[in-house]
Amino acid sequence: MKVKDVMSRRLITIDVDRSIHDAIKLMKRKKVSRLLVKDKDEIIGIITERDIARRLGYWKERKLLTTHIYVSSAYTKDLKTVDEDENVSKASRMMLTFGISSLVVTKGKKVTGIVTKTDLIKLLKDKKIPVSSVMKKPLTIPLGSTLLQARKIMMERGIKRLPVMYGNKLVGIVTEGDIARALTSFRKFVEDKHLDKRMKEIKVDDVMSRNLITISEKTSVGEASNLMIKNDISCLPVMRNDELVGIVTKTDLVEVLTK
Repeated sequence: MKVKDVMSRRLITIDVDRSIHDAIKLMKRKKVSRLLVKDKDEIIGIITERDIARRLGYWKERKLLTTHIYVSSAYTKDLKTVDEDENVSKASRMMLTFGISSLVVTKGKKVTGIVTKTDLIKLLKDKKIPVSSVMKKPLTIPLGSTLLQARKIMMERGIKRLPVMYGNKLVGIVTEGDIARALTSFRKFVEDKHLDKRMKEIKVDDVMSRNLITISEKTSVGEASNLMIKNDISCLPVMRNDELVGIVTKTDLVEVLTK
């Protein structure tokens, strides 16, 4: 199957001179985690929730309002592209190689769409192999940890979410998107002079998702893919009774497409 058979032709863009605040609002309204960045009529890069979470957590930015931090200071300029006539397996390998969740699709020099991990995992809807063959051992964080601690772990380990534990019990998940939205929202209600101090006090408890959808080791890859797409989530904790034994992400499912 070719990339053009699964890609989206809907391009959601933001001007390079707009603020991070505007970017988060647009992502929320359009229910996406990335925006293509334009300068006049030319697409020059991409900005993701990860880019925003990283930027808003920098010490130098903590005393600035999000309306004073611009897309131009946070977006990724090294745009990864794939031709629309390439096989989806190549697109899958490229995403895994570069550690990214989307590719801009081109035909010649023209941008014709975007393909994401969500688009790719739709191809697995009938895959019967159990998730136990693709799941990973999860890196977790204790309840009561700060949001900036979670952000630091994600940046250092190159991951996008952390299961939150109360002892041995799974109580939530915090993601890069949660961090980006929380840091953006937080700045609206705190005076500039208190931003840095108060930001350090935000807990994962305050922003994590609590109503989790979980699966068992016997759940099929197809079922996992369908659950992620239906519920607009990017990972599923794998449980054995009440014990967290693994986690399956869109990245793990995309790996299946390369084999």
